Amino acid sequence: MIPLEYTGKKVSKFILAMNQNTCCFGGNPQIHEFIIVSVAGAGANDEMDIPLRVKGVLHVAVIRNQGKLSGIYSLAAQSVTYAPTE
Repeated sequence: MIPLEYTGKKVSKFILAMNQNTCCFGGNPQIHEFIIVSVAGAGANDEMDIPLRVKGVLHVAVIRNQGKLSGIYSLAAQSVTYAPTE
């Protein structure tokens, strides 16, 4: 999880990245290596550096920000929980 927007102390929009190095150490991810997630309701806990399970509706379409390609995957999340590690 790479938080983008907050509603109070909860994350309302985040990037779900392929791995945690995407954020700080690995450089820019390829366009197919991340999903822009919008969380319904009160939002999600800020849970960076742990595996997450995100359930919702996946959308595949070109996403542009000021005319520049910024993504192809977005997800309207209904829930965000810890993912099992085993």
